[in-house]
Amino acid sequence: MANMLCSIIPPGRMGPIFIPSPGAENTRYLTLSEQEVGFTCDSRSQAVMEVMSFLRYKNIIKGWRDELYPLSDGYYKEPLLLVERAAAPFLGIQQVCFELLMFVFLLLQPIFHLITLHLVWGAC
Repeated sequence: MANMLCSIIPPGRMGPIFIPSPGAENTRYLTLSEQEVGFTCDSRSQAVMEVMSFLRYKNIIKGWRDELYPLSDGYYKEPLLLVERAAAPFLGIQQVCFELLMFVFLLLQPIFHLITLHLVWGAC
């Protein structure tokens, strides 16, 4: 996946958005090209979205939701960029909140059944 991300040059760009960087102990990680991406959350988000949209077009990313997921280096910190939620796993981003959503749904489930019953009864 890393090699694929580094090889994609979106239309109108001079070089790739993702570039490999050396890490500790002969490891490598991906970073964003400052020349192609810039320094703002909006410019980084737009550049990464161009790559992820290409992967969506190639049917590599499935389940696209048009839901932007904030990426930051701390829970309460300003996001570094926003990425499509379906694309987050391709960048190694750990997503949170799934358990919370299920908990809220389970709490409200009796209300949903009551509303559904009422709507069906009213539609007859």
